[in-house]
Amino acid sequence: MKNYVLLTELTGISLWPAYIIFLRVGAFIAFMPGIGEQTIPIRFKLLFSIVLSIPILPFIDSVPPPSLYNVFLLSFTEPVVGLLLGIGLRLFILAMQIAGSIAAQSTSLAQISAGAFSDPMPAIGQLLTMAAVTIFFVLDLHVHTFLLILSSYSLLKIGIFPDPNQVVTWGTNQIAHCFSLAFQLSAPFILLSLIYNITLGAINRAMPQLMVIFVGAPFITWSTLFIFMLISTAITKVWVDNISQFIIWPFDIIP
Repeated sequence: MKNYVLLTELTGISLWPAYIIFLRVGAFIAFMPGIGEQTIPIRFKLLFSIVLSIPILPFIDSVPPPSLYNVFLLSFTEPVVGLLLGIGLRLFILAMQIAGSIAAQSTSLAQISAGAFSDPMPAIGQLLTMAAVTIFFVLDLHVHTFLLILSSYSLLKIGIFPDPNQVVTWGTNQIAHCFSLAFQLSAPFILLSLIYNITLGAINRAMPQLMVIFVGAPFITWSTLFIFMLISTAITKVWVDNISQFIIWPFDIIP
C-alpha cells in the first residue's frame, strides 16, 4: 500500500510540469495556422499538443509546486499566453483572407474549394489562404513555432498574468497591422479597380447607349487574373517576411 501511494505521488509530480506545458501549448495549437483550422479534428489537435509538449519539458526548470491554488492559477495564466501567441499567428491568415476579399471586388469569379475552410470566401481569398498555409509548412515555419513557444517561457513566466494594458495595446497593434498588411497585399487590385471604374464611367458618359458593363466585365476578370499571376509570388513573399518577423519577436511591448 505504501509503495502504491509513493508511486502515485511520484507520477503526479512528474506529470505536473507536463500538464503546465500542455495548457500553454494546447491553447496555441487551437489557433495555429493549418493545424488550428476548424476542419481539423479535435482529437488530432489534442494529440499534436501532447506530442509538442514532450520536447519542451526538459527546457522548463522553474515550475510551481503542485497545489490546488496553483492548479486554478495556472489553468488561467498558461492558456492566456498560448492564446496570445496563437491569435497573433492567426491574424496573418486573416490578413490573407481580407486581402483576397478586397481583391475579389474587382472580379466576377465564383467561390471555389468551399469545403477547404470553415468560412466561405471568394476565389482569390481561397487561393491566397491555401497558399499561405502551404508555404507555412513548406518553409518549416511550423518548426520555428516550436522555438516561439519555447522562448515564450522566458518572456512570460509561468503563473504570471501579462499586463492587461500592454496586452490591449499589443492586440490593437496586431489587428491594425493585419488590416494594413491586407490592404498592402491587395493594393494592385484596388488600383486596377479604380482605373477600371474611371474608364467605364468616361466611356458611358461619352456613349450612353453602349452597355459598357458587358464590355468591361470580361476585361476586368481577365486583368485581375493576369495581375494575380504576376504578383502572387510577391504577395506570398511579403506575407512570409511579416509572419517570420512575428515568430522571431512576437511581444515587442510585453516584457
